[in-house]
Amino acid sequence: MSAFEILPDMLSGSRRILRQDQKLFLIGSIFIFLLAVPASILFGLKALVLLFIPILLYSLMAYRYAVLYLYFCAIPFVIYLSGDVKVVLNSAMAVFVIGFWLIRKLVVSQEGIEISKSLVQYFSVFILIMLISALNGGVTVDEAKAIIRIIIFIGMVFVVYDLVHREILVKLFIAISIPMAVSAIYLIYQYSQVSSAIDFLALYRLKPAGIYSNANILGGTVVCVIALWYYQARLSENIIIKYCYWGLGGLLFSALILTNARAAIVGFVLAVLYLSYKHGKLKYVVMTGILVATVLYSSLAVRSILSTAVRLDRGGSSRVEIWHNSLDLFSKNIYFGVGLGNFREEYDKYMISAWERGFVKGTQHAHNILVSKAVDLGIMGILLILWLVVLSIKAVNRAIAVAKTNEMRMVVFGIAAGIISLWGRSLFEGSGILTEGSLYPDIIFWVLLSSLLKFELEGKKE
Repeated sequence: MSAFEILPDMLSGSRRILRQDQKLFLIGSIFIFLLAVPASILFGLKALVLLFIPILLYSLMAYRYAVLYLYFCAIPFVIYLSGDVKVVLNSAMAVFVIGFWLIRKLVVSQEGIEISKSLVQYFSVFILIMLISALNGGVTVDEAKAIIRIIIFIGMVFVVYDLVHREILVKLFIAISIPMAVSAIYLIYQYSQVSSAIDFLALYRLKPAGIYSNANILGGTVVCVIALWYYQARLSENIIIKYCYWGLGGLLFSALILTNARAAIVGFVLAVLYLSYKHGKLKYVVMTGILVATVLYSSLAVRSILSTAVRLDRGGSSRVEIWHNSLDLFSKNIYFGVGLGNFREEYDKYMISAWERGFVKGTQHAHNILVSKAVDLGIMGILLILWLVVLSIKAVNRAIAVAKTNEMRMVVFGIAAGIISLWGRSLFEGSGILTEGSLYPDIIFWVLLSSLLKFELEGKKE
């Protein structure tokens, strides 16, 4: 028997083993749990890792979405605990997900791989432009690392698109929201420890971030899901689940406010305006906002407190200077850019004073997604971002068009609000959508976009 005849038999046998009665898995899990106590006593807590590995591996192989749930639950904690190697572990976790996805496709599942034509076209052009930019000036070490991260990131996007379906949406976003909720609780705890209003204001200016590396990242993640939980609360008929959704949404909204992440808050406001427009309430929301702003601004004391709290005394946190310098850098590399991964080194020459170095501490991007990609990839980088904006708008509009029920429209509105929030945030941040292969949290944007693309596809089939 040839190797080509043996391989299908091996795969078929593996499928039969993994599809046996789930009672076997349950019995095995109970047995492992019973062993956990004496093993941890005799060999220490490290023994627990070895005992739970079989459960983990079986779960990832037997259950289609387990690897995706695990990734989104675990990756923020892994990054938080990994210190200087967080970039490597971020990519390693993605490779782990992609690897298990491929193995499961070969060994367990007989289903094909679902691919988006729009995403294939976009990333094919992106890779081509990225390579042209790299070859133009010679590939640097940082650029090579960025290219590898981008390739891994693109693989992760296609895994997400293949796995995302309407049926798992709530579970998937619960997994995404768990680290955010933990950070929100930790933030509330931190603020509860201050003893005076002055201390509270000082902490607010410091922008605590929970388990995330900085408050801007936490703010950029919570805006992705707040509206979705609002609509889930409205849709749920079970009173307990309804209040759980309200509680989760409220908790994440509290985290957004406590992060003092101004770019994320701007993005969230734009999403609220969009939803108000869709529900025919825009003029009421705008009038209410103007009224509240007028009342607050009329009080000198309140105006002073808010100015201090949101750091208006610091202006744009050097963003205007960064944009000016980045545009100058773009003008010198207008056709091919400086190459992905090279921004920090190329920008370093603009940081001429000790004060600026101490204040900015280096910058990874131009704090605006359009300017960032212009510097990285030249004029074609601008076109890539504009293409992605158009793709996002089309995905939102088409998903709304094919949504046949009020329930589906609300889900689409919740997802669309996350996408709009991220685009609004990207006016002042270069990360969160398509950085130099920064897998998390950028991948959340692609979960949102993939969900809308899938809704459109499934809606056309119905």
